[in-house]
Amino acid sequence: MSFTRIWIILFACISLMEPKLLLSQEKQATEATDKEKKQNEDTTNTNDGKETNTTEKDQYPASVATGLKATLLSDKRSIKLEWNPPRESGEIIVARSQERIDTPAKLYISDSLGKYRSNPKDNPYISHKDINLKPGKYYYSIVLRHSVKKQNVKLIPGVNFIMQAVTVPDLQVKDEKHFIRQLKVEQTKKSLNFSWLPPNGVDLKSVRYTLYKSRHPLTTNVSFQRAKIVSSVQHPKNSYAVPADSLKNQFMYYGVTVSIKSFESRPLESPDTFVRVEKIQETARKKEKQPVKPNEEMATTQSHVKNLTYELNRGKVILLWNPPAKAVLKETVFHIYRFSEKPEEKPIAAGKGQKLQSLFHPETIFELDAAKITADTYLAVTVQDPQKAENQTLYAKDNFLLLRLEDLGKEASERKVEKESGSESTPPAEETSEKPVVPPETDELRQILRETYKQRNFVSAIDRLQTYVAKTTDPQKKAKGLFYMALSHYHQKDFRGALRILLKKEVQMNYNKERVDFYTKRCIEYREKKDNR
Repeated sequence: MSFTRIWIILFACISLMEPKLLLSQEKQATEATDKEKKQNEDTTNTNDGKETNTTEKDQYPASVATGLKATLLSDKRSIKLEWNPPRESGEIIVARSQERIDTPAKLYISDSLGKYRSNPKDNPYISHKDINLKPGKYYYSIVLRHSVKKQNVKLIPGVNFIMQAVTVPDLQVKDEKHFIRQLKVEQTKKSLNFSWLPPNGVDLKSVRYTLYKSRHPLTTNVSFQRAKIVSSVQHPKNSYAVPADSLKNQFMYYGVTVSIKSFESRPLESPDTFVRVEKIQETARKKEKQPVKPNEEMATTQSHVKNLTYELNRGKVILLWNPPAKAVLKETVFHIYRFSEKPEEKPIAAGKGQKLQSLFHPETIFELDAAKITADTYLAVTVQDPQKAENQTLYAKDNFLLLRLEDLGKEASERKVEKESGSESTPPAEETSEKPVVPPETDELRQILRETYKQRNFVSAIDRLQTYVAKTTDPQKKAKGLFYMALSHYHQKDFRGALRILLKKEVQMNYNKERVDFYTKRCIEYREKKDNR
C-alpha cells in the first residue's frame, strides 16, 4: 500500500472522531460550569446563614445582654464596660466580683454597681465606667433586675459575663486623698453661693476644684456616677455661684472635689465637703400670723425613736430601739446621749448631756462598756431627719431610760458565780415540750442561741457559732448553726454576708428549705435596695 493511500485513510478516521471530541469537551465545560454554580450557591447559602446569625443576641433569650466587653482605661484605675442591651425591657444590674460570676449564687453575693433603665428601642444604657478601683482582678456581669428577683437568671459565658478577669495593676505610688474644708452655701432667691477653704498640706498651684450635684449624698462611687458636674475652677478661686432656678427638686446635694494633676479625690468622706440644699418655700401668710411654738413644732414635724430598752451581756450594756417609720437608710442619724441626772421631757439644754456617738440608720444597736458606768445613768437616743435639724425633745418610755448601777452589779455577780461554778443553767428546749436528756452538743447550740442570738447580741452570736460549727460533725447541727450565723448577719443589715452562708451546700441540703429560701429571697431584695440608695 502506497504512503499516499495510508495518509488518506488516517485523515478520514480523524475527521470521523472530531465531532465526538468536540462533544466531550463541551460536556466537560458544561459540567465544570454547573459545578461552579453549585459551589457559588453553597457559598451564597453559607453567607446568608452568616447574615442570619449576625444578630448574635437572637441566639439567646430576650432577657440576656450580649457582647459584654471590659477594658482597662489609660488611667490604670478604671474599667469601661460595653454591651448590647437585652431585647427585653427592664432595669439592668451591673455586677462586679473578684471571682468569675458564672453561677446565680456568685451573682447574688457580688457587688452591685447600680441599676439602670434599659429599653432597646429608647436609648438603652449600654456602657458603664467603674472608677477608682483598687489593685486586683475584677469580673463583671450584666443581668436584668427582674430575672434576679424571680431567680431565673441565665448566665452565658462570654456573653453576659466575662471569662477573663481585668487586672488593675498596683502602681505602688499611692496618691493621697485631699479634701476641701468647711463648704458653705449662702442661699438667696436668685442664686446659691458656694464657698470653701482649700485643703491642707498640698501645693495649691496644681489644685483644681469640681462642683457636683446629685440627688444622693456624694459618699459612694455609685452616687458620683449618677452625679452631674456643675463647674470646675482652678485655685485660688474657691467659690462659685449657681442660679437658684437650677434647683428644680425639693432638695439637692452639692459637693466639691479636689484634683491634683490627674487624680481626683472621691468619693467625699468628710461632711465638710458636701452639703444638702433645700428649695426655698414661700410660707403662707396665715402660718406667719400664727407661728407654732418651737417645742410643738419640733414634736409634730420630726420623728423620734420608740421602745428604747437595754440588755446586759458579759459586761456590756446593749441599747436597742425601734427606728421611726420614715427613717431613711444612711441619711437618718441617731444620736446617743448620757446624763448624770434625770433629763426633763423637753429639748436637751446645751451642756446638759454628753453625746456618746452618732449612728446612721439602719444601725439600731449601741454597745456601752458597763465598767465605765459608776453611778445611776440616764441614756437617750434622738433623731435627726435628713430634711431637718436634730429633734432633741425627750419622751419618757420612748427615747430615754434609767440605767441602774444596782442592775449592773447583779449581772456582774451572776457572771462571777457562773465562772466559778464552771457551768450555767440549762436553757429550756426550743422546739419540743418533752424533757429528755439532751446530748451535750445540742445543748451547747441552744445555749449559744439563748445567750447571744435571742439577746440580739449578733456580733457575739457570729463569733461563738463560728467556733461551734467548726468543731461539730453532725451535718444537721452544723447546718442549723450556719443558718443562725446567717440570720445574725441579716439582722445587722449585712445581707451579702448572710447570702454567702445561706447559699452554702451544707445549709441548702441539711436545713429547712422553706426558711432558707425565704431569707435568701429577702437578702437579695433588701441588698438591692441598700446598694441603690
